[in-house]
Amino acid sequence: MRRRRKGTEILHDQAAMNRPEEDALAWRLEQKSSEFILFDLSEILHATHNFSKENLLGQGGFGPVY
Repeated sequence: MRRRRKGTEILHDQAAMNRPEEDALAWRLEQKSSEFILFDLSEILHATHNFSKENLLGQGGFGPVY
């Protein structure tokens, strides 16, 4: 006999992870505890001159690299 409860718990965990409030909290915690710097989109747009082709360095596995 299979237990369906465990699958239901997994679905609840996934639903909780998709809430914007939890995403924002996760990003804030990551920013505080990480050695990586997180940039806002406005900062990236300014630094790349709105993703200008003049600032294109190359092509990465996930897309253009600026």
